[in-house]
Amino acid sequence: MSDTFVWVHEFAEGVIIYLVFMEAEVKQKTAIFYALLIASFTTPPGAFIAYPFMDKLSGSGLGLMLGFIAGVLIYISASHLLPEAQGDKKEHSVFAFLGGVGLAIFIVLSKLF
Repeated sequence: MSDTFVWVHEFAEGVIIYLVFMEAEVKQKTAIFYALLIASFTTPPGAFIAYPFMDKLSGSGLGLMLGFIAGVLIYISASHLLPEAQGDKKEHSVFAFLGGVGLAIFIVLSKLF
């Protein structure tokens, strides 16, 4: 199951990189190529760099670190991403938000039962 969530994360990362290139008015094919290249080459070095630190963490240390990161992501979402998304008023924004909330609830419930 964790491989599925890693794939979802990598897909979202690639889309974000692609959108940054499109906002910079890079050609679509070039933006896709660079997004795939950047997303695929940043993950393995990140894993190799993080593994020695993660391997030494105890269960409570890992929990504290993941809780801190979750708080940072929630802060960024609430303070930067949501106001910008509300400014666009696109129809799919509500569905994307609800899908993300549903996915988060599913993840929490899958760990409880």
